[in-house]
Amino acid sequence: MSAFHPVRSAREHWHSLREGVREDPTLQWLSAQTTDALKALPHTAPRWAAARLPIVKWLPRYDYRWLAGDLIAGLTVGLMLVPQSIAYANVATIPVQYGLFSSYVAVILYAFIGTSKDITIGPTAVISLLTAEVIKAMADSGYSAATIAMASAFMVGVYSLGLGMLKLGIILDFFPGGILTGYTSGAALTIGVQQLPKLFGEYHVRSNNKTGTVLHDFFAALPDAHWRDILFSIASITALVSLQWAAKVWGKKNKLIWFVGVARNTFVVIIFTAISYGINKNHRDSPRLSIIKSVPSGLYRPQTPDLSLLGLVAGRSIAVFFAAVLEHVAIAKSFARRDKYQIDQNQELNSIGLVNIIGAFFGSYAVTGSFSRTAVNNASGSKSPLSGLMCAVVVIVSVCAVTPAFYYIPNSTLGAVIFMAVVQLVAGPKVWYQLWRISFWDFLGSQLAFWITLFYSVEIGIAVSVGYSLVVLLWRVARPHLRLLAEAVDDDEDCTMPPIPTGVYVDADSPVFHTKSIQPIPGVMIFRLEESFTFPNSRYIKSQLLKQVFAYTNGVAKDADDSNRLWSDDLEDRIKRMRERAGTLEHGDRLPRLRAVIFDFSAVNNLDSTGLQALFDMRSELADYAGVETFELHFVSVHQNVLRVLELADITAPIDRPEKAPPKVPRLDLDYHNGGNVGSAIVRTISQATHNRTRQTSTPGDNPIRNMDPAPLQAEGLSPIQVVNFHHTDRRSHHTSRSASDSSIQRRLAHCAFLDPSYSKILIHISIPSAVEAVRARLAAIDAAETKANAEESEEDEDDVQAKAIEAGEVPGESPPGAGQKSVGGMSDDTVVTGDDERPWVPTIGEDGVRALTDPSQQVGETGPSQPDVRNHSQQNKALDNNDF
Repeated sequence: MSAFHPVRSAREHWHSLREGVREDPTLQWLSAQTTDALKALPHTAPRWAAARLPIVKWLPRYDYRWLAGDLIAGLTVGLMLVPQSIAYANVATIPVQYGLFSSYVAVILYAFIGTSKDITIGPTAVISLLTAEVIKAMADSGYSAATIAMASAFMVGVYSLGLGMLKLGIILDFFPGGILTGYTSGAALTIGVQQLPKLFGEYHVRSNNKTGTVLHDFFAALPDAHWRDILFSIASITALVSLQWAAKVWGKKNKLIWFVGVARNTFVVIIFTAISYGINKNHRDSPRLSIIKSVPSGLYRPQTPDLSLLGLVAGRSIAVFFAAVLEHVAIAKSFARRDKYQIDQNQELNSIGLVNIIGAFFGSYAVTGSFSRTAVNNASGSKSPLSGLMCAVVVIVSVCAVTPAFYYIPNSTLGAVIFMAVVQLVAGPKVWYQLWRISFWDFLGSQLAFWITLFYSVEIGIAVSVGYSLVVLLWRVARPHLRLLAEAVDDDEDCTMPPIPTGVYVDADSPVFHTKSIQPIPGVMIFRLEESFTFPNSRYIKSQLLKQVFAYTNGVAKDADDSNRLWSDDLEDRIKRMRERAGTLEHGDRLPRLRAVIFDFSAVNNLDSTGLQALFDMRSELADYAGVETFELHFVSVHQNVLRVLELADITAPIDRPEKAPPKVPRLDLDYHNGGNVGSAIVRTISQATHNRTRQTSTPGDNPIRNMDPAPLQAEGLSPIQVVNFHHTDRRSHHTSRSASDSSIQRRLAHCAFLDPSYSKILIHISIPSAVEAVRARLAAIDAAETKANAEESEEDEDDVQAKAIEAGEVPGESPPGAGQKSVGGMSDDTVVTGDDERPWVPTIGEDGVRALTDPSQQVGETGPSQPDVRNHSQQNKALDNNDF
């Protein structure tokens, strides 16, 4: 007996631990990602900086011939922005000059950091409404409305910049188009309703209440409406509609008409301000109609937002943030798609963040891209973000030189401008009907967003609709379709479609294709999973597959001793219910015995630990149900990352692999390092009597196993060639380091002495036809082996019986037939099936569209001719979707 060496033992434990850490696949992946990132850092840092400041890339390529288009576009948008910014400041319930302050800082900054040539940033209707809600919620805080608005803008910028810097723009993809349509339409209609008191001169009606309250107060105050304000409203709306119509009809032929139509807001405000001046110049202190009155002149003096207020508005600014980034990114994508150029979604988030953070120091409230102004900018011929600089010049000139003229702007005219702007944001009946036709769930989400936004608040509308969309998304992930497949048959002579090739497997319930049996081999079923196999859906997928298997196949006989039955075992009752729904109950004793299941994983992009455990549980339950150790799960079209998980879990090896191992199994540590000049291999041979170590140094870059001493391996019954094949089979790349201390690799290595190296991957197939043929061959081999074993066992039993009879002096006779045990599906295990009436049948599609049972010998590819099946319109299989587990 060898002495115990604590130092050697500790060294060996440390060596094993180090090898285990080095060979851990997760740690290898993390190390590779970190190494690649660090190596790429010197090259990517300048590129990263340039991506954060896009003007550095496009300005050197700027063509001076683009300047005219950018100047015209900037001037046009600037004339449109001035009256809109004043009007939207009214919506936000802040002094009108803050709308102007919000208009020039944003467009200047975006010219340097934006990636869209068309989008113009500034106040918008929806963001103004959300800002008003934040101000209203903070009314008792003691802060002014403008201070609250600037603090909210700062927090919107912080959220957006953080999302962009972390490259989490993917979060915006969780907001479906129907939800955006619903809440945008609801917010636009809310703003439109809020303008009604201004259009009718109802000065005492608070327009920032909820929509229902505003409508009630508006109709209650109709007797007090002012006729001059009504006339100005009607005239302003008529002028806006007329100019828009003229630009649409004659704008393409006459650029002047087009320009006047595009800048119609500015011209209408100028005209009616002049009329208002004529009416009120002698009544400055008591004007004849409602006007905005004094607007301070000059730019805002930069100052830091109130830091104590930031925490108070942080929560309520989240809705403003989501509305701002969703509106901005949607507009940027739309115009980039139209003009075929690329935008960077994460950089757009960065730009929204920076313009709002910096703008908050210059008197700006939350801003984002405006669809109407972006459309005008694009139609005016903008060639680059430089058009925003000209737009800013127009706004700055207005703030510094024209503000005294703003005194006489009629509120009714501003209300008309806002009303006409938001009416175009409301989705028409055609849009709602299209959502209804395409997806009921999208339509329902859009209606939730619309009505909650309209009659409660935009914040709650966004929250409820987003929550609804996430629930629908999670439901679709958690309840994926599990398709039972059957081979398509090309038996329609009158069909004008191209012929269907053999080996095409489609949904067994497809109303388009004719299909054969749902079991290409009796007892073998094929399923296609149309979603990743992860924790939300693993239990559901397992239950749905078991339902289909129990409905169309038979299982093993159960133990006749009822005392061994579990208290909750109701499998027979559940199988009966499933077969009633599937229409196979009356033929239950003829259903084939379950042999194998083929899984099409072509749509499975991810397999997590919960899904993997469900696969193990599923295989175990199906094997118990089948009653044979040779039951297998086969996989088709497996993605590389999913295959890696399957291999690490050792589920790709068959259940029936030989249990007999070589008498002395070596423990092999393979270590191949290609980073230097020398590769090495260490072979440890461990047995009861020997402890040998052999090290062989190979030539640079060569496989070290080829040069190792074969004596220790041959002594253990393992040839070097088999080890080389094993190493090549499992190696994923040229830079490999693998240890056989892992139990799964030890088991595979143990089988390498007498199995083909690819045996561990025998359950992975490229296509369904190849999987069917492989299963057919394997089942034939298994049946042949079982037949041979049964024959030998029968001969031995017969010899034993005769020998005992001779010893007893008796003549052996035929033993009475066994009673047999009842199987789970109703078929006796010991019953000898004879005659056509007792042959096990397999499910097919019948002429009435219901799955029926047919003789397997009549299936194509078996011993007899095929029976053509008709197109299936059955809904029988859908009844199995009810969760009985």
